[in-house]
Amino acid sequence: MLGGFGEWWLIASAAEQAAYKNPSCSASLLGALVLDVLFGGLIILVGFGSALAYIPLQLYTGIRWRGAWRIVALVPLLLMIPVFAITGLAFAQQSNLWPIILIFAAPVGTGCLVILMVVRRLGTQPP
Repeated sequence: MLGGFGEWWLIASAAEQAAYKNPSCSASLLGALVLDVLFGGLIILVGFGSALAYIPLQLYTGIRWRGAWRIVALVPLLLMIPVFAITGLAFAQQSNLWPIILIFAAPVGTGCLVILMVVRRLGTQPP
């Protein structure tokens, strides 16, 4: 990390300077920067959305399901309990990257529960 800004700042700054020097390439550089920002925003949105969706899905499957389905539905807790603990600890220590593990792990836990719900629904419908 350079000056606390990181590599993205250097890349964005170099792209901006190149766009001023050569107006013909400014549209492609601007497009690349916009796509980079949109993709980064999408990752954060999916991560936080998954984290918010995970808790009610886990509660629903853990309370309403019975037998082997409940056991299988509780497997994502093996991943998510440590993730929530690490995230809470990082937040308590005022880390600026406190949600980063949650952003990347929550889609996995939520995805597992959604897939289980779909499989269970398809498997219990009469033909």
